Amino acid sequence: MKKRMILACLFLAQFLLCRAQAFVAGEGNDFEWRISGRAMFDGGLFFSDKTDLGNGMTFADGRIGVTARFLQNWDGKVEFGYSAGRMSIRDVFVGYNEGHSRLQVGHFYEPFGIEGRIGTADYRLMNGATTAILLGDKRKLGVAYSYTAPACTAAAGFFSDTDVDNSQAEDEGYTLAGKFTYRPLFSEDRVVHLGLSGRFSEHGKSERDLYTRQGGVPTNVLNSMANQFLNVAVSDLVNQWKWGADLIWVRNGLYLQGEYNQVLINRTFSLKNYAAQGAYVQAGILLLGDRRYPYSPAQGWVSNPGAGNLELLLRYNVTDLNDEAADIRGGKLQDVTFGANYFINRYVAVRLNYVHASVDENGFYGVGESFDYVQARLQLNF
Repeated sequence: MKKRMILACLFLAQFLLCRAQAFVAGEGNDFEWRISGRAMFDGGLFFSDKTDLGNGMTFADGRIGVTARFLQNWDGKVEFGYSAGRMSIRDVFVGYNEGHSRLQVGHFYEPFGIEGRIGTADYRLMNGATTAILLGDKRKLGVAYSYTAPACTAAAGFFSDTDVDNSQAEDEGYTLAGKFTYRPLFSEDRVVHLGLSGRFSEHGKSERDLYTRQGGVPTNVLNSMANQFLNVAVSDLVNQWKWGADLIWVRNGLYLQGEYNQVLINRTFSLKNYAAQGAYVQAGILLLGDRRYPYSPAQGWVSNPGAGNLELLLRYNVTDLNDEAADIRGGKLQDVTFGANYFINRYVAVRLNYVHASVDENGFYGVGESFDYVQARLQLNF
């Protein structure tokens, strides 16, 4: 009850201050700030499922934060979120900009891939691709440098490998991550984006003893315990490598995006190393409105189009946590998603997804099955 009251107060404040969508200048004109936030309400129906999946509605995600710019070259952000029944810290960082360069310190996403770093409000479909979410990583405490020019962006960072509160009793690990993006074509309505990412992790003792990953179909309607169709546990780690390649193509209201990710876990003694991989490809077309996909070279992704746009989308995703050579099987999940988004105005959008998913017998429930579901969302952005 207390969490609900806190959340209600946060969103009441956000509503009252929603005019701060534009930056508000402070006294002396050396500091300006704005309030930002979102709220997402989802509902879904499952059918043809062997595993008893529950239909229902949920408050999928809520955010409220403050972004500031100050002293000409500096900026910062503090954002909190509510999802999966709890509140948590999201983006909390300070950045310094000089020309094409940016130095950022705090709690934020590592420079790796596309879909795993996008905020939930800017997913082209209702949920991010399982491959990117499961084989990517969460926000971490760290420092990163990036260089952005029209033709390319290069970014690299050093991060803690544990959560923000460092709750582990032993020494924590560390992560090195980097990404290079090349844009052979970049204009207002035409973009070709080619990206390569790499990541190395030296885990803390508890994760070296046993490393686990769980994930499932792209939905917020199922809780995290029920949505564990993929579940893998790997013991006796030495370190972990991740590799990724991505593509974005945009032209006159048409859009294509794809990613391939691979994870390699090196293990101790005579144990065989473990590898997992996955890929997705998604395409979209804009009808009505200005039919323009906004692309950010600094962020390296396509965000929501403007008011009045109707968007149709299709995505295929496969995530494979089975490694026969290492005798470790975490399941293989495939899904096809059809989506439609209508952006009513700059603050409100409605989304509809139809998903057909299939998982093999190596998944968490130990039974191969295929099922379908439809889900809808009311999305508010401020």
